Amino acid sequence: MVFIQDSIINMRLHIHKCTVFFPEMIPPSPYPLITLIWTIDIRRCATMYLNYRNYVSMFNLFKRKKDKATKHKQYAPNTKIPYREDLIEELTDEHQVLLQIYSQILKLADDPRNRRQIRKLLNKFKDTLRGHLLKENTFLYVYLNYVTKNDLYTNQLIVDMQQEMGEIGKVVFHFLQRWTGQANPSYDANFLNELKGIGEVLVKRIENEENNLYIIYSQPDHFILSDVARNYLTLPKK
Repeated sequence: MVFIQDSIINMRLHIHKCTVFFPEMIPPSPYPLITLIWTIDIRRCATMYLNYRNYVSMFNLFKRKKDKATKHKQYAPNTKIPYREDLIEELTDEHQVLLQIYSQILKLADDPRNRRQIRKLLNKFKDTLRGHLLKENTFLYVYLNYVTKNDLYTNQLIVDMQQEMGEIGKVVFHFLQRWTGQANPSYDANFLNELKGIGEVLVKRIENEENNLYIIYSQPDHFILSDVARNYLTLPKK
């Protein structure tokens, strides 16, 4: 019994000194009890070790992502508005969602019996557009307004487009409020004509933003370097 106990203790000490364990490494033993204890302990230790390594790997991965995000995050001058690498993709996707909802409304508008569905889609369009404009105004227009302060032409372009979008937004929301605020709206020919007019304005606006404004969006450093180059080129020649 003393020999068996000493063997068990020595095996357990050996197990705890190991780094990686595999059941195939279990040596044959004339004592079934010793083999059983060895098997249980080695598998238990291996599981604990692998769980520990997985935890460490996940923690390090999260830490690297967090450090990378913190390290490379840039803000518009004198603001807390960050540069967002995925912003343009998000805004473009939201444009497609708005156009899809609009197309569904337009398709249903020919039949007055679709009144309930039309109203539901109009409310969905209104909520989606409101969220899109809030995001676009803060993270795109205000951001670009600050980072292009020293580029008068680009800055004026952004200001003009922001004001234009504000006017379009007022017209669209007035239309949506009028046709969703009624108790029993009649989606007749007048509604259809207004809907088509709203669609033309929005499509034109979306194309203008994606082709002329979204391509300007970049990190603050880009605009700083552009300003330095522009100032250098405009220096008087000696």
